[in-house]
Amino acid sequence: MISNKTLWSGYWIVLLGLAVVGLIYIVRGLLNGLSETALTSTVPWGLNIALYIFFVGLSAGAFLLSTPAYVFHIERYERAARLALWIALITLIAGGAAIFLDVGHPERASWRLFINWNFTSPLALVAHVYVLYMLIILAELWVVMRADIARLADANGGWRAR
Repeated sequence: MISNKTLWSGYWIVLLGLAVVGLIYIVRGLLNGLSETALTSTVPWGLNIALYIFFVGLSAGAFLLSTPAYVFHIERYERAARLALWIALITLIAGGAAIFLDVGHPERASWRLFINWNFTSPLALVAHVYVLYMLIILAELWVVMRADIARLADANGGWRAR
């Protein structure tokens, strides 16, 4: 019989191995650009676009899971709704990271997209809606978590400069 400690050790080893493979993929993609993905005009979308669609869909689903608790005030969903909001935020960030890695020069795309906004560009529109959606999630998280933050501050003697 395999002990729990051995199972957890194996789990962490596999997870660390996957993280290392992912980090290698990210570094190679940033160093070599789109040539690393072997995308062509025949195959214009790769793994990053699929991951973006997956994570954004997961984020929207998690956000909608919080709706019964905070919009319709159904209390039995409130415990799941907090976790759903956090999942919505984390998966939205993961989707943004996936699409950020897919653009040719991510260091230029980030600020130019918001400073020199082309109103006819679908990418610019999606980026602005994406940021608006993230702000909505952050605002809802702040409203939901502010009582817990205040309770935590009171339990620790309040907020004080160290």
